[in-house]
Amino acid sequence: MTKLLAYTYDHLSCIADYGTPDTHSHLALHFIFSPECSFSGTADGAAFEGRAVFIASDVPHIVNLDGCIATVCLFEPVSALGRYVKEAFLQEKSFYLPDEQFLDKINAVSARYANLFHAENFCIPKTDDCLEFDV
Repeated sequence: MTKLLAYTYDHLSCIADYGTPDTHSHLALHFIFSPECSFSGTADGAAFEGRAVFIASDVPHIVNLDGCIATVCLFEPVSALGRYVKEAFLQEKSFYLPDEQFLDKINAVSARYANLFHAENFCIPKTDDCLEFDV
């Protein structure tokens, strides 16, 4: 089951536990983060493993989340947020694995906002509603 956290004009964020999809590519940039476990995958034919990854637009990729629940953010590449992701992290690469310092910052934000990125907290903050959809 995948649960939607945010949907705006320039990005979509959701909690995903969809296992392993087929290799695919799309226009959106990815940021995938799991506070609880490492996952593996490939992007542009290169293997990676970690608790977080940024994936560039139009890059064939697969992320193996088997057993992991992760926050998945999709960014419109021409938006301000998308341009920031490309300039700050991807820098013309097909994917980027953040370092432990970055992961510590994400965990701190998660703790500050009621552990938003943790699997047991699927609901949108300050509401009792959870948006759910099957993938």
